[in-house]
Amino acid sequence: MLQNSTILGEIYRLNLAYLTMLHRNLLADFATAVDTFGLSEEIAAAIVNSKPDKLARLARTPQLLLRVRFNDVQFLRTLAAKVGPGIAQKIESEEASSA
Repeated sequence: MLQNSTILGEIYRLNLAYLTMLHRNLLADFATAVDTFGLSEEIAAAIVNSKPDKLARLARTPQLLLRVRFNDVQFLRTLAAKVGPGIAQKIESEEASSA
């Protein structure tokens, strides 16, 4: 079983990688990065204007900063097909019942 310090270290590394990636993408193409990552312009501006040491401090929060968005049904079907056919059928039945 992983210890808290190990888990927190992993969260820090993932957060730092995510914030660094956001920063680079925002510098390269602000509007596209805002849309791609689903950020508000206010948050995006705060990230793009932050220096690396501030991003590192922010990354030390004990929770994941990234947010995975699974809103593409075709992507979910493809992923589910790789994981197992039962999951793909469940996604399709839930989609049909919500329509």
